[in-house]
Amino acid sequence: MTTNPHVEPSATVIGCPVCGSTRPDLIAAGVCYTCEFWQEQFANPGGLIIDGHHYRIGAEPPGEKLAVFPKGYGCYGTGFLIRRVDGTEIVTHNLWHQGEIPPGLVRPDNAAFVAVGDQVPKPEPSHRHADHLHHYTNVPDSFVYQCWFDDCGNWFTSPEEAAATDDRVMAYLRNGGTA
Repeated sequence: MTTNPHVEPSATVIGCPVCGSTRPDLIAAGVCYTCEFWQEQFANPGGLIIDGHHYRIGAEPPGEKLAVFPKGYGCYGTGFLIRRVDGTEIVTHNLWHQGEIPPGLVRPDNAAFVAVGDQVPKPEPSHRHADHLHHYTNVPDSFVYQCWFDDCGNWFTSPEEAAATDDRVMAYLRNGGTA
């Protein structure tokens, strides 16, 4: 049986002495869930530490998907320009925040925010729907055009509707998030 290295066997645990969590529910490894969570974050490559907070970058959405549903991406699709300590820069609209690192587990920052929001260019659309339409003749008249670009699959009632959708996406991307 593993013993908790943080606590004497007879001690009453009020809070985790390592991370400061007030709910140090112990797990089999003998550390609280908060400590376990942060150990996993630090063990997995790709994490960014900025001002004592931990972040991960998700896959960058194409412009048309960001325009349609920005809240589906990390930090609600807000743009970030991030500079790592090695000087490389990253632009993302899909930044996920794991939280502030507890004081007992602090690591040095490995990146910094350079620009946020409208200062960061939005991603380009991967395609224009109107350029990739297939017309179906054997389906009901409501939606007879489908975009065949990669895995897009959007349906439209007419080529004009597809073009109007493309125009709305471009307006969103040009106007900083307002259609």
